[in-house]
Amino acid sequence: TSVHWHGILQKESQWEDGVPAVQQCPIAPGGSFTYRWKADLSGTFWYHS
Repeated sequence: TSVHWHGILQKESQWEDGVPAVQQCPIAPGGSFTYRWKADLSGTFWYHS
């Protein structure tokens, strides 16, 4: 699985946009991944796995 973000501009970290096997490797069951990006927009945004 992965986490996909809506409305968040991921400058310099677009590979962490959460499309498994396209932009990043899927996160294995029981595994972990630390997302690191700069939150420079305020507001309410939607995300899902």
